[in-house]
Amino acid sequence: MEKIYNEDLKLISREYDVRTLFNNEFERFIIEERIDPITNFKVRINKSIKSKPRSYGRIYSKKSKCPFCNPEKETPDFEFSKKIFIGDSVLFSNKYPYGKYHAVLVPNYKKHVKSFSQISYLDLYNSFMLIKEFYEKIPEKDYKYIFINLNKGFSAGASQEHLHFQILIEKEPTNYFRIYLDKSNKYFDKYKKFFIEDYFNFEKQLNERIILDGIIKLWSSFAPFRNNELIGYIDTFGIFFLSQNKFEEFIKTLYKILITYEKLYENFNLVIFDTTLLRESRSYPIIKISQRPLFDIGYMEICHLEYVVSSIPEETAKEFKENLERI
Repeated sequence: MEKIYNEDLKLISREYDVRTLFNNEFERFIIEERIDPITNFKVRINKSIKSKPRSYGRIYSKKSKCPFCNPEKETPDFEFSKKIFIGDSVLFSNKYPYGKYHAVLVPNYKKHVKSFSQISYLDLYNSFMLIKEFYEKIPEKDYKYIFINLNKGFSAGASQEHLHFQILIEKEPTNYFRIYLDKSNKYFDKYKKFFIEDYFNFEKQLNERIILDGIIKLWSSFAPFRNNELIGYIDTFGIFFLSQNKFEEFIKTLYKILITYEKLYENFNLVIFDTTLLRESRSYPIIKISQRPLFDIGYMEICHLEYVVSSIPEETAKEFKENLERI
């Protein structure tokens, strides 16, 4: 749908169907994407989200059901594929999708785990192997933006306490990464270098917020959107281009980061934007992690898109680096 007032003022939306297979019946969801005429930000509307169950701190007894502990019976398949299992990890269709190819990934479904300290390195390794198998199975090859997301804890937006990732394979980048990629492309055209790499090297010169300089380059955000926010990149053109040795190093480093962050800040959001499927990408894969205590969003964030935080980035870097070395 497109309603036009003039060439600079348009109301644009589009709808598409998502279908999941649950208990041998297809469930159909209509997702609408609308473009905000002021910011050009994309907004998603899924009317079925109103009925999404949230356990919000409910403690599971032996008799209560966690769908992620019994994925074979309690979770849906994709329209184009059954659930995918590797070891103790499983990936299946999101019952309340935000996009056409939206999966839930449970690193360990055989135990009711609530934290990264309860899973193994192998669970995380198998989880990333599932992501690779997932994008290879997607029938539409123009869906090439891979987003690996995590809501750790109820205050971070999780609807189930059982530890899980949300995997989105998108046709277009999300708002933040659209802005980031646009900046990266313009920067490359001007300097013939990657923006994120120069950003890290600049931070390295200053040596005020640097945390890691290995397969994952990690530092504390200079201007954070959330408390104790970290940003970084993986030193490769795509996670799934890494050699076996480098891939294992990446998983071990990420595992250490997640356990340390959880230990320090408990509830948090994570996104990894992987560039494996992007030809001629002018970026490396990006990682962002930020703390999510209760009630951390107010009118400044919601109405003004300006973020108010209380943590000092330099102190976050110092604290995180000291604790990371102890893991």
